[in-house]
Amino acid sequence: MTSSFEIHSENCLMCDRQVMRKIAELQGVFGADVNYAKNVIHVQHTDEVTKEELQVLLNDLGLFNETQDCKI
Repeated sequence: MTSSFEIHSENCLMCDRQVMRKIAELQGVFGADVNYAKNVIHVQHTDEVTKEELQVLLNDLGLFNETQDCKI
């Protein structure tokens, strides 16, 4: 299944790699595509992980923040 989320963050390439790595660590996630131009992320996953769990992780990673300072 695929879950899509509207995001509000402009990450750099290094941050994007970190985000993708963290998402991939979740049991049941087998892919993700981030499109910053369209402000959307699509996460491919099994039913082992819920959309709510993904949303919490994406929020923790700062993808729903309007502004974010790159710390890398």
